[in-house]
Amino acid sequence: LQVLGGGKVSDAGVLTALRGSKGSLKRVVLFADEISDEVLPAVAALPKLTAVEVSSARVTPAGLAVLARAPGLTEVALSLHGARVTDASLGEAAGVPRLKSLQLWAAKVSPAGVAALAG
Repeated sequence: LQVLGGGKVSDAGVLTALRGSKGSLKRVVLFADEISDEVLPAVAALPKLTAVEVSSARVTPAGLAVLARAPGLTEVALSLHGARVTDASLGEAAGVPRLKSLQLWAAKVSPAGVAALAG
């Protein structure tokens, strides 16, 4: 599922699309500032989900914590518009089981935060 913003995207519309997938989605791409944390529990609950990409000004580190509980997730790409990704929120990413890839853009993380993520 790929959702791109432009003013006509809503959490309700994404939730409808996720329900319509009947759990078959492996990759979800959400690039829309209209998307919030509200959709992330439904994304995390997808049984075949392995990859998620999120770029939204309304998704928070708390939303990332929800995604971290997705059991099959191995690839995460985040662009949470700077202030939303911090050293503290990297701890949530570290909790993603079997994480193989993490990309951060416009993040406010320090070298110490990255080092802590690497373990």
